[in-house]
Amino acid sequence: MTFDVLASGPLTTAVDLLAVGVSEDAPTRLPEELDKAFGGELSKLLATDKFKGKAGATSAVRSMGRLPAKWILVVGTGKGSVEDVRRAAGAAGSYARTQGCASMRLALTGGDE
Repeated sequence: MTFDVLASGPLTTAVDLLAVGVSEDAPTRLPEELDKAFGGELSKLLATDKFKGKAGATSAVRSMGRLPAKWILVVGTGKGSVEDVRRAAGAAGSYARTQGCASMRLALTGGDE
């Protein structure tokens, strides 16, 4: 698996897995463009599943061609401490390995682009 630092927006990059971090304070607040790509259903899914944004917690969906990424992984960043973000990145990496992803993008911006 390769890791790159890119300046482009995370939603425009063709990768196997796009992991998007969300905090405990706003566990269903996704980047507007991401939620819009799913017709608002992704944030509703998180709310229905009672996703809390705890550090390392995950919820995944296939993008079904709505974005260049094949998988979307929402990963909790907890309260945003260094340890919480480390756990989130580790959970994203573990999920990518489990799915056999060759590329991954981690976006820790919890709000609008």
